Amino acid sequence: MSSVKVDNAEPVIEHHVLPNLDYKPKDIQASKFKYFGVSPETASTFNLSAGAVTQTRFSIPRSNIYLFSRSCLVFDLLLPTAGGGNFARCFVDRPPISSMRLTTRSGTELLNIDNFGYYWKMTRCQTPRSVYINNGYIGAADTVANAAATGNVCSFHNPGKDQAVGIGLTNNTKIDAAGASSRLAPMATFSQQIIMASDANAALAMRCKIPFGQLNGTILACPKDLPCTEDLILEIGWAPYSSFTFINTTAVDNLAAGLAAYAPAGNVVLSALKMILCVEADLKIQTTINDDVLNNLVAIPFPYSRIVQKDAVAANTTKNSNFVITSQVGSNLLRVMSCEFDQAEANKTSHNAFNINGARTAAIKINVNGNDMDSTQSPGYHEDYVVQSSLLDNSAADEFDFYAVCPVTVTAFAGNVTNLTSSTYDDYDKINGADLSSNSVQFARTVSTSGVASNILVLAQGQKYLRIGNGSMKLAF
Repeated sequence: MSSVKVDNAEPVIEHHVLPNLDYKPKDIQASKFKYFGVSPETASTFNLSAGAVTQTRFSIPRSNIYLFSRSCLVFDLLLPTAGGGNFARCFVDRPPISSMRLTTRSGTELLNIDNFGYYWKMTRCQTPRSVYINNGYIGAADTVANAAATGNVCSFHNPGKDQAVGIGLTNNTKIDAAGASSRLAPMATFSQQIIMASDANAALAMRCKIPFGQLNGTILACPKDLPCTEDLILEIGWAPYSSFTFINTTAVDNLAAGLAAYAPAGNVVLSALKMILCVEADLKIQTTINDDVLNNLVAIPFPYSRIVQKDAVAANTTKNSNFVITSQVGSNLLRVMSCEFDQAEANKTSHNAFNINGARTAAIKINVNGNDMDSTQSPGYHEDYVVQSSLLDNSAADEFDFYAVCPVTVTAFAGNVTNLTSSTYDDYDKINGADLSSNSVQFARTVSTSGVASNILVLAQGQKYLRIGNGSMKLAF
């Protein structure tokens, strides 16, 4: 073996010992976890409103070390019969949540997401495909009147099955830009299941789970043990049922006609609401982390997601929408996600971003701080997917579902991230992205629409820095 000296410096040689010759014992630290349930401070069973947001509140006790990415919310959802021979329908590509906010007891804000349904669909591209597939199938809805489903759990990121659609079964059914059925072939084995449906004159009941690890771009998806030296407050605004339910007056497999607002013959009930928290149980690790906290040594960067704003664009027009992204989302800007959704936020077109063959958006151009990022892209030819295919590789948003569910444009500012699903640890380990501490970012999205009026939604993922000391949790900047 030869080596080369540079400027008379001694070469640095790494010595590697094969496992069969390595007799040194190694001390491995590995977490042990336990789980406990927390009920809301408000009622765990309540009726959802047709048009108003319903608020609930949880208190997360201090003096524990949490792994929030392994924690979750669980609840049951009951849609009573619509009557009149109609079929009750429920979107399951997003949770029935309007807003979510997490603060410390003293008021430090760690998470604040309005327009939660849009956030959920736009960040689906950050969920690894392996996680998505492992969420399991939910199949047909249980039609058990006045009781929660006892079958599989709906996690709102569930794959469907490649099978025929029949009465009471709507696996793989997509809603197109006009709100009609779209069953374009081929349907991938793990296509997004977007709708659950009851049989005629039957209730629709589901058992539901929201994994915190799939709250992409938030501190609740943090893959690290997080010591809490203050109580945390989680506030959830539950969406009105008109935003995620509707009825079908004809056969279940005919979504092109007979769609109307859901008029339940009773209350829409959310019940058995509980938060399942994962805590560190290894005493040695607890001691090490708590000692660090006492010495004010625990500090982590974490992503912070906000819908910046939305801007209306008419059908068959070209519009340039400008958005200013400030330090409100953090000291650094990691990425911006943008997409068009239907302007109607109720019934069949709620949170609809369908854009197969450019049915909604025919052309896209992104500009940052006065500089064009790429040439104008045509979704009809999948140019927007090709441009960002490396970012979306191994994502739950495969090429077909990307256009059927949420064809989001991701504009990355974090220099070391080449793939969204592998950036999880980077977002919590490294200070990265464009500096927002002294300058804002001017983001512009120019679109040419097809025959559907839309809203342009822009979601920014910034990065904040949390310092945890003895008795306090504060943002460093």
